[in-house]
Amino acid sequence: MYQLHIIILAAAYVTVCAGSYLMVRSAGAISLGQGALLGIGAYAIAIGSAEFGLPYWVSLVSAVGLSSLAGLVLAHLSIRLQGDYLVISTLSFQLVLYEIALNFTGLTNGPMGIVGVPRPELLGMSFESESWLLGFALVVAIAALAVASTVQRSPFGSVLVAVREQPTIATATGYSVRSIKAQVCALGGVFAGMGGAVIAGATRFVDPSVMALGESLLILSIIVLAGNRVIIGTLFGVAIVVIAPELLRFVGFSAPAVGYARGITYGLLLTLAARGSLFSARFTGWH
Repeated sequence: MYQLHIIILAAAYVTVCAGSYLMVRSAGAISLGQGALLGIGAYAIAIGSAEFGLPYWVSLVSAVGLSSLAGLVLAHLSIRLQGDYLVISTLSFQLVLYEIALNFTGLTNGPMGIVGVPRPELLGMSFESESWLLGFALVVAIAALAVASTVQRSPFGSVLVAVREQPTIATATGYSVRSIKAQVCALGGVFAGMGGAVIAGATRFVDPSVMALGESLLILSIIVLAGNRVIIGTLFGVAIVVIAPELLRFVGFSAPAVGYARGITYGLLLTLAARGSLFSARFTGWH
């Protein structure tokens, strides 16, 4: 049962990272706000379904819509920034939403979180069991990878690369860099909202930790490992960062030891990323 739970979470992170890949790898800007987009999706599904009693699919649409809107806000806040200022801006966005989740107790229940998040139902079939929920999570992840791969290979994907590498030339040829960045951020928000909804359903509980900086570092670490192929790279990154540390539990490592191993992995990957050792494409700002 625990193994299925880990695979469900891994599938959810595949969904999130498929969209984040387009933002960070293709569009060329490092963002530390992806965890906030994921958290918005998780909270939207929890508040809508568990607190207000809305049908699951209505809550899911709201989760995707709000996360996409948050992606647009993130793009707007960062559109003129690059380098360290871009990282600080996206980090600030993350921290502000974390503080809102922590202190806006009337809506989020603060540090106590929201319990009893329902799982989806479709055509009379309930996804209460881990096996059915796994099927749902895998379908969502496969669809996310297919869409991200299609975008990467499409003319729009080529435009993203052009905007990343030569924004001035892209502007001169008639492309609106700001509009393209906003579009890819909104798309990244859609994927993050879907992934957050799956995570909320898997854990049946949402608290401010879902918006903590660690979530953004996890997502960024996966993208560091992803390379230039969104499908193979994202699956490889999730296997290393999400699944591999959990396997340590089955060889006698304690939960704190697993947490330390994951933290060390994040640190090493991000250090190598900062040195340029793991990137074949350079990362620029939003311009």
